[in-house]
Amino acid sequence: MNKTGCSLVWGHPQGPTLTRVTMEAFEEAVDLGGGYVLVFGCAAGDVGIATIFKVS
Repeated sequence: MNKTGCSLVWGHPQGPTLTRVTMEAFEEAVDLGGGYVLVFGCAAGDVGIATIFKVS
């Protein structure tokens, strides 16, 4: 869960925004001692991506 607020505060386009969300997810997982991270995003309402990372 993103505890730092909405990703839109970091701006647009989707690439930099999703990169920022991914880095925050990694940092949160490290703080919690590792685990799996699900990161997802969309662009233009009809294109999407989802990725699962294992952080150890």
